[in-house]
Amino acid sequence: MSSMLRECEHYNERIYPFSVMSIVAVALTFTLLILYSEPRCVELYVNTLTVLAIGAAFWASLQVLKRQKLILYELLRASWLYISTGLGLWLVAETAWLTYILLLEEPLELSVADIAWALGYAFMFAGLYRGVKPLSFLTKSTGLGHKMRLTYAIPLVLGTLLVAATLTEIPEAIAKEGLLTVVVDTSYVLLDIVLLTLSLKAVVFFWRGRFVRGPALFSVGLALLAVSDLPYFAIGGYYPGNPLDLLCAVSYIVMATGIYVYSKQPPVI
Repeated sequence: MSSMLRECEHYNERIYPFSVMSIVAVALTFTLLILYSEPRCVELYVNTLTVLAIGAAFWASLQVLKRQKLILYELLRASWLYISTGLGLWLVAETAWLTYILLLEEPLELSVADIAWALGYAFMFAGLYRGVKPLSFLTKSTGLGHKMRLTYAIPLVLGTLLVAATLTEIPEAIAKEGLLTVVVDTSYVLLDIVLLTLSLKAVVFFWRGRFVRGPALFSVGLALLAVSDLPYFAIGGYYPGNPLDLLCAVSYIVMATGIYVYSKQPPVI
């Protein structure tokens, strides 16, 4: 076990600086492109980066799934089968979105990408729920029940702020873009908050342990995703170089880092 812990710490020492430098590099490139390049280049850069980032998160989730299969012996019992499927569907959605940008040169309000995103959320919810449901009982029996309030307080505060920012623009957005578009765009924020709540339960379970970093980073990534999914109409509409687009890519990078760190931790549940 000690050798496995040393291996885990070795990987952590390498992945953290790499992730931080990656985020700094993509943000710096984004800024330079906004200042010295055409909006089209900025748009293609951000969307390509997003596909690569969610692809990294999907790949990392497959590493967790491999470890989990060794413990459970059956893939259907593995919660990460559903999480990996969800991330894979998000990869399909982001790839489809990039394809629309390349071919049509403008995003569609409702598309196949939205269907893939919605299915991805369903699988992510199923996987996280299956993974943390046993932990809920363990946290209560080990005296961590009071810390479970974090799993509701943090998402509640974040969700309230995001929804409040959206509500003020909804009447005008409905008149301009239609009720369906407003409902779909707003629902992404709410779905992100649900996933964040479930992921924080795993953070509470590993609280103050050496294995908390992976689940914590994954939760941070979901929190950033919730902010990045703030509907465009709440900030004045879509435009190339929107910081929310960059934040979405960064959220996937953070999630990929957390999942990768988690894949190196024994055991993977």
